[in-house]
Amino acid sequence: MPAGPAPTTATRSGGAEDGGPGSSSADTRGILTRRGGQAPGSRAEPDTWRQPVSVVVVATITPQPEHVAAVREALLAAIPQVHAEEGCERYALHEARDHSLVMIEQWASPEALAAHGKGEPFTALSRRLEGKLAAAPELQVLTAVPAGDETKGAL
Repeated sequence: MPAGPAPTTATRSGGAEDGGPGSSSADTRGILTRRGGQAPGSRAEPDTWRQPVSVVVVATITPQPEHVAAVREALLAAIPQVHAEEGCERYALHEARDHSLVMIEQWASPEALAAHGKGEPFTALSRRLEGKLAAAPELQVLTAVPAGDETKGAL
């Protein structure tokens, strides 16, 4: 097993799972903070290591075949409005070979994601998509597991 810092995790509510050395906790600003301790044999690291906690969402939208263009158009029209929402770090549309549309979202905090879900751009988009989808959108809310280069190992 390679030497390195002990892995850390935080629960969705922001508290450390075990609270022991090397665990993490989220402060009131939504920042993941490493607390003292390291894996045996690893180099000591400063206890000031911090990583912003953001929320990544992968939303898969499957339009009815006759509505692919209309659904794509509705999503494209909503993007500039969503980009202007507070806490939006990424809102990027991708299309799969089967014509399903996948929105990769990154939000500064769970609160920013919740505000997006109640905001006008999202509710207007939902109205535009009514009756045009083959199924309800599939949402996956993800938590980063950073590894390697911090600029490449997590969104």
